[in-house]
Amino acid sequence: MGDSEPVPVDVAVPAHGACAFLAAGDSKIELVAPTNSTSGVARFLASKGEGFHHLCLEVADIDAELQRLAGAGVQLINAVAVEGVEGPVAFLHPKSCHGILVELIEAPGGPAWK
Repeated sequence: MGDSEPVPVDVAVPAHGACAFLAAGDSKIELVAPTNSTSGVARFLASKGEGFHHLCLEVADIDAELQRLAGAGVQLINAVAVEGVEGPVAFLHPKSCHGILVELIEAPGGPAWK
């Protein structure tokens, strides 16, 4: 894509924003833009400005990982997985992750997939 071409929006999640996924080797970079002024993304941008929002890590079994992390004293935003754009997700509080919001996503076909 050239500098003047817009990044195509892959998914719109009305409660959160619009997302575009860019391939980066075996990883993906998710670009997120708020679609309303009350979403978490909009509040983040209003308070902190543009920049790094969160890091997402793929896990084999999200429920087991949440139990393990809670047992280790990690502060969870989501004690159980919720539906994300690409599968079951849960967030870890930045206070437990050196100031970074961390998202866990279960690998496709994992036990929490429906």
